[in-house]
Amino acid sequence: MKLALKHRIFAVHAVVLALGVLLSALTYFHGRGVMDVTEFLVEKDLPALKSLSDLKADVIELEPILYEYYIAGSRQRFLGRMESNAQRIEANLSVAREAFPVSATVAAIESRYTEIKSLARQLDQALSAERIDQGKARNLIAAVSRTCAQIVQQLDGMVKALQNRVSDRAQASHDKVYGIIGLVAFFSGMLFLVVLIAGHYVKAYLAGVAERKRAEDKLIYQACHDALTGLSNRYMFQERVVEALSGGREGVRPAVMMLNVDRLKQVNDSLGHAVGDRLLQAVGERLRTMLQGCDEMCPGNSLYRLEGDRFAILMPTLAVQDAPVRLAERIAAHMKESLRIDGRELFVTFSAGIAVYPSDGEDPVALVKNAESATHAVKRRGGNAYQCYTQEMNASALDRLELGNALRYALERDELALHYQPQLGIAGGRIVGMEALIRWRHPDRGAVSPAEFIPLAEESGLIVPIGEWVLRSACAQARAWRDLPGSPDLTVAVNISARQFHGRDLPGVVERILAQTGLPPGNLELEVTESVAMRDVELTIAVLKKLKEIGVKLSIDDFGTGYSSLNYLKRFPIDKLKVDQSFVRNLTTDANDVAIAGAIIALGHSLKLKVIAEGVETRGQLDLLRRYGCDEMQGYLFSRPVAAAEFARFVHEDRRLDAAA
Repeated sequence: MKLALKHRIFAVHAVVLALGVLLSALTYFHGRGVMDVTEFLVEKDLPALKSLSDLKADVIELEPILYEYYIAGSRQRFLGRMESNAQRIEANLSVAREAFPVSATVAAIESRYTEIKSLARQLDQALSAERIDQGKARNLIAAVSRTCAQIVQQLDGMVKALQNRVSDRAQASHDKVYGIIGLVAFFSGMLFLVVLIAGHYVKAYLAGVAERKRAEDKLIYQACHDALTGLSNRYMFQERVVEALSGGREGVRPAVMMLNVDRLKQVNDSLGHAVGDRLLQAVGERLRTMLQGCDEMCPGNSLYRLEGDRFAILMPTLAVQDAPVRLAERIAAHMKESLRIDGRELFVTFSAGIAVYPSDGEDPVALVKNAESATHAVKRRGGNAYQCYTQEMNASALDRLELGNALRYALERDELALHYQPQLGIAGGRIVGMEALIRWRHPDRGAVSPAEFIPLAEESGLIVPIGEWVLRSACAQARAWRDLPGSPDLTVAVNISARQFHGRDLPGVVERILAQTGLPPGNLELEVTESVAMRDVELTIAVLKKLKEIGVKLSIDDFGTGYSSLNYLKRFPIDKLKVDQSFVRNLTTDANDVAIAGAIIALGHSLKLKVIAEGVETRGQLDLLRRYGCDEMQGYLFSRPVAAAEFARFVHEDRRLDAAA
């Protein structure tokens, strides 16, 4: 009996041991399977899914890149963006090939993308030609649009297939996890000792599963959100716009608003990118908080950060017809309050463009593109406003494109000329200098206003060679007049653009031109606007000091229209202040303008600077300026800007202010 009992005890122990071994083997088998499935999800499927989504976004981005090139004509920007886009597409295609090694769809996408690159090269050739074939360019863009749509459709199918595969693997992973839990529960009563031994392994494994799940969630979140602000990103914006337009509900009119933060580059350049990033975070938070109270106007609105200084708002439903306009006005009102960043008070304004479906675009790409066109129109006017899209904007953009292309050849075709507006001493009434002003006579359009072509030159970068031509021509003309017998000692004033001032070595360019033309440095005056001078004060001081060492005269143009600090102004090595014509225009009717002009004159004299007033058109304006002690004037009261020959006649005849007035 005792022996039999021993055998039974031994048999029970043997069974317990066998069951423990079996439980351990089953647990390990299921655990290994879960780990393999989860690792495949995290390391293969989810990155492939993100790459396909990125590939789709990059393909969708191709059409705006080509359209921007068609509208703006900036070939360098086009080539740069196309190269960057191509690198991203090739990288994502490589991931797609690994995820779908024998897929005909991937091969078809690669083939269509090769076709797109060929069309893009043809478009580049068409837009770079001396005579641009607008019809061909539009047809090429349309062909790219169709091919992109085909690729997007194929990518959507691949994404769906990959999502199904991910879902199946995830379900398999979950099934195996629950299998483990079931095994543990079933054997827990019988195999308490085995459970104690295996407990640590099970706990560690489950912790690993949870960690991998958190990693998966983090990857998905990062793919859909902006890392800086935490807002949904461009990918989510594009997806939500597509969803909003494909809802098909009767009477629903979705709208999009594109928002560009004005002068963010100025903040980055002057205070650093870290401050700029914190400013963007504060802007995003303020917009998000404000939009939470706007559901009565546009239910379900959502905010996105696209890139850089660009935000977007999607309004899937408009409760009232003018909801986008009301929202834009509310945003402007909320942003009037300053943002405090690192102890500094910063004020933020937006350039906002609005497009409403379907009147402003019948598909997502057109709707977003037209909202961006409206935004660009606001930025060209100086920002801090909103603009609803109009069809005329496309015509205006095309006209600007044609004018910009013509401007590229204006210099070599000798279509540009300088006119000179006399500058006179108010006390003596004699001509003491002249301001050189550029004029353009287009062979077909005739005289083109500087207000039209100067902004185009600024945007395209042509202002640098044009500005250098103006400086060289003005110096050469001033030197020629100086050599005439009996000619007075005159100073020629030349405006310096923002790109010239903050670009390459301006002092070196000035010194070289003076040497080439033989004009004494003291007969050249460079005018820098107040806003340009204040953009980067330390850089401004350094450049002005170098120019002053050359011996040229320096003046601050449009004084009183910007935000000069007197502390900075006294550090500028300048010779003259120019009172902006906006203060002179109503000098005889507006007491505020009288006070401002008088204050500027007094300020200039207290700093031992000369003061000149521009835009003087009436005798009454001149009398007030004389009463306040203004040194010099220019304006239609004496003469409009005239050609060189007519200005020379003024000097030869010794025409004076009192006689002209």
